Amino acid sequence: MALEIERKFLVKNPPEGFQYMDNERIRQGYTEAGRIREITKGNKARYFVTVKKGKGMVREEEENEVGIEVFEKMWDESGGKTIEKTRYLIPISGTSLKAELDVYGGRCSGLMTCEVEFPDEGAAMAFKPLEWFGREVTDDERYSNRYLSEFGISNVN
Repeated sequence: MALEIERKFLVKNPPEGFQYMDNERIRQGYTEAGRIREITKGNKARYFVTVKKGKGMVREEEENEVGIEVFEKMWDESGGKTIEKTRYLIPISGTSLKAELDVYGGRCSGLMTCEVEFPDEGAAMAFKPLEWFGREVTDDERYSNRYLSEFGISNVN
């Protein structure tokens, strides 16, 4: 398994023009086997199964691309534990990093978060959030996509 090192923030006022940035539509669900995800960019969809271990800023992650048949079978097994969002990829000036601005739909409509993935823990700890980032929620399980897929946003904010 590879390490995923990221920090997550709430967003109330995204940067102007974000809706014109590079983006992808995401549907994801959760089963006993892990996370399933459909990522659509333009007219092309790709499907993934991901297993994550751990909580907080540093987690283990194994992601594998699968066919639509596997995705649809697992989607049915998710029992409605799903979310949908549009992810905007925003370059962070002066770095090779990107801010991943997630604008949620469905029962999480109105929620916006931003994640930044880092090459190592030192870079993550040294990172200064951008002006438009809100409160950090990296360690708040209520903002994990797994939690949101089950409970929505009724217990957050």
